[in-house]
Amino acid sequence: MNLISHRKYILITPLKNEIKFLPEVLNCVTNQTILPALWIFVDDGSTDGSYELLQEWTRKVSWIKIIRLEGKKKREIGFHYSEVVAEGFEFFKKVWYDSFDYIGILDADIVLANDYFERLIKKFEEDKNLGIASGIVLCKVNNKTIWEKEPPEWPCGAARLWTRKCFEETGWRLTRAPDSVSTALAMRLGYNTRNFQDLKITHLRPTWSGSGFWYGFIDIGKSRHYLGYDPMFIIFASLKYTFDYPHIGTIPFLIGYFSDFIGYKKRIEDKLVIDFFKKRLISKIGLRVRKCFGN
Repeated sequence: MNLISHRKYILITPLKNEIKFLPEVLNCVTNQTILPALWIFVDDGSTDGSYELLQEWTRKVSWIKIIRLEGKKKREIGFHYSEVVAEGFEFFKKVWYDSFDYIGILDADIVLANDYFERLIKKFEEDKNLGIASGIVLCKVNNKTIWEKEPPEWPCGAARLWTRKCFEETGWRLTRAPDSVSTALAMRLGYNTRNFQDLKITHLRPTWSGSGFWYGFIDIGKSRHYLGYDPMFIIFASLKYTFDYPHIGTIPFLIGYFSDFIGYKKRIEDKLVIDFFKKRLISKIGLRVRKCFGN
């Protein structure tokens, strides 16, 4: 435990107009049993008082820093999100790159148990080949808690840590789906990647709902196109959004994918990443078919 308590981790938090959730997020991190060595907020032009609240906290907590961006009128989830987070990583490299063990992203609408990072670091210490890890996401929807089920090898993007070595080898790419690409690269390099069911993350609003569900699912579709998913697989995969909350995802998901497909929008150029996601989708579809029709 003494070894774990001396591990240093850095957090990057992108945000825009998160005053509703920010106080709870600030409290849960500043009460962690192992505190971050540095917590960088990248404010993308908030107008609701979020930036001013963070300024107050920087006067009380020396390891909280803020970067203020001009921001864009429309909140984007894909490329722009990766650009905002990248600003945090660049700031970190310039001012505090001498020593750290882990680096991570924490979204501004996520709350954690007070021992979340201590227990997550312990997972890394137990598995020296673990490159990226997180807990599992529980979403608050109409006073109900919903588990956003992902395969155990797929860490969530909202509260993840990388080891220093894994982060330096995979980096943070300016892509439409930076979390997914990073995980794919880590797995391709032979790292273990995990989400741990005994570590709970509470998302204070449903995933992809920050700009409204319709635009959120459109962006998911665009992300799948960017990652090279085949149209026939997309049609099959879209059916799940009919059954998953909020049950309206299929149509905007298909609109997002096929608008970029028909428009010949740019896709990721890394063929190995494309092949990775193609094989992953085939595997997921095969699993669903077996569940429907038996083994």
